[in-house]
Amino acid sequence: MFNGLSKAAVVIRMGVGAYLLYLVYSLFPDVMAREGTSKIVMLAIMVVFGVTGLSLLILGVKALLEKEEVVYEASDDETAQDEPTDIVDSTASETRSVGDDATEPGEDKGGSDEV
Repeated sequence: MFNGLSKAAVVIRMGVGAYLLYLVYSLFPDVMAREGTSKIVMLAIMVVFGVTGLSLLILGVKALLEKEEVVYEASDDETAQDEPTDIVDSTASETRSVGDDATEPGEDKGGSDEV
């Protein structure tokens, strides 16, 4: 749910969720003192606030933990990239066809007469 958001945005949403839960907690005694349909409507609103607040908090914590895992995984990848790798000398691995007269460096062709 919070995949594309920054860490600050996730923390702000968690704060909103905590505030909604606080509203539910602080309104509960007043709602219980009411009578009739206003009590039912207020209870329904409190349920919506409570579910929304709890969802924002749980998903926010989950998103923050996932972001930390991604940061740790990325730092592991960076250290793997910093390690030296084997360098292959491209000049040493030249390919030659069967009919080539080319010789290895430092070798004579064998057909030359020495005078």
